[in-house]
Amino acid sequence: MAKDLVLVLDLGSSTGKASLFSASGELLAQAAVPYPMHVPVPGAAEQHPDDWWAVFRSLVPPLVARCGPPAAISVTGQMHGVIALDRNATALGPFYTLRDRRCLSEIPAMERAVTPQEIYQITGARLSAAAPAAKLLWMRRTLSEHFQRAQVFLSAKDFLRWRLTGEIATEPLDAAGMVLYDLEHGTWSEALLECWGLPQAKLPPIKDPTALAGTLQPQPARELGLVAGTPVVVGAGDDVEFLGAGLTEPGQGLEHLGTTGSLLVCIDRPLRDPERRLELGPHVEPGRWLIGGSTSAAGAALRWVADLLGLPELPPPDPRPVPGHQPLLVPHLVGERCPLWDPIVQGTLVGLELGQGQEALARAAFEGVTFSLRHILEALQQLGAAPTRLVLTDGRSVTWAALRANIYGMPLQIPRQPEATALGAMILAGVGVGLFSSVAAAVRQVVSIERAVAPEAAATALYQRRYRLYRAASTAAQAMEAACD
Repeated sequence: MAKDLVLVLDLGSSTGKASLFSASGELLAQAAVPYPMHVPVPGAAEQHPDDWWAVFRSLVPPLVARCGPPAAISVTGQMHGVIALDRNATALGPFYTLRDRRCLSEIPAMERAVTPQEIYQITGARLSAAAPAAKLLWMRRTLSEHFQRAQVFLSAKDFLRWRLTGEIATEPLDAAGMVLYDLEHGTWSEALLECWGLPQAKLPPIKDPTALAGTLQPQPARELGLVAGTPVVVGAGDDVEFLGAGLTEPGQGLEHLGTTGSLLVCIDRPLRDPERRLELGPHVEPGRWLIGGSTSAAGAALRWVADLLGLPELPPPDPRPVPGHQPLLVPHLVGERCPLWDPIVQGTLVGLELGQGQEALARAAFEGVTFSLRHILEALQQLGAAPTRLVLTDGRSVTWAALRANIYGMPLQIPRQPEATALGAMILAGVGVGLFSSVAAAVRQVVSIERAVAPEAAATALYQRRYRLYRAASTAAQAMEAACD
């Protein structure tokens, strides 16, 4: 067993990924394999845990054969989903993902029992179709036998850790994502559970992300080619990316652009948005919080446009805006989360002309996705929580980064290690097994900035006009949906 190797298993929203790190934060080996999303009925978005496990059985043994077995294992994964386990540790049905919207009908009754303002004050979050709390009430109503038989409801990475260790637990990031977490006290909210009739006994205990959750059991060790008894830390939901981006001090921010898009800023007081546009969540360090929000479709919107155009991927456009009339995509393709919180608003493509081709439509997609994130940045600025620095965790394309810098109107930093989520989870394991003295010390040791991208003032001014068009089109999309009701 290599004393300084850490294995990170990441259950992403569409892909399973295994990463092996050295104690210095160097990514030694990595492999990823996608798994399917099942849509048995409109509004559904499910994954099957057997698909997850099959992916890791294929990924992990070759990495270990190449680099050696790790000294510790950490887990991370997609948030805002839920799966039920019965008393025999059998999964009761699929994992209901963030994108599963069948629980929308539960929200009006939940908000009659507890006002939206009270929910936000307790949890720092809003109820939406993404909230596992709403998914649990939907399960209780439509799958009552499964709900009653369930011993515990788990997030994706908590299910994976249970599969490794047999131990049940969660941590503050995924607990907060449930919209059942008391942010002030760091516990499950007894008030919300009582009002919504949810038993706390069916929720996992909340532990520190760096705590040892247990050790790798013999059967999963054999299947993964690992050593039984390897320590497994609690880990954290994939928002732990903020650690991999180095967010430990107030004002430090990150922009994530994956299937969805996010902007998060580290703050030193629990600042809530009176308009409830932005969500407030826990950090892993005491005296720190995270404020920001996520869109519903970022990389997913780019993938959709690429598929429409018959391209393997969209090439990033020139970072400077093109003069004249250009199309613009408003990427509300699965409703929109922050800052609109409108689950039924639809996307729109405006400004079309006969002479426009693939290049113009690709630019429309890149600009529209970035404008949706700028809308979150604008809300942060209005609240007085604007980032003093912004790290891109997907900054491998300098052209794409430069376009975002021009639209945001601020310099952007690109870290040396682009796998920020895996690196953040690695930091938790390193602290848990004593490779680092603290989270802050680990961040100082393994996180560094490779380069910065500065905005061009003239381009930012032109994009300001394009952003106003985006906001008008987004507002019109909401009005059109209301008119169709």
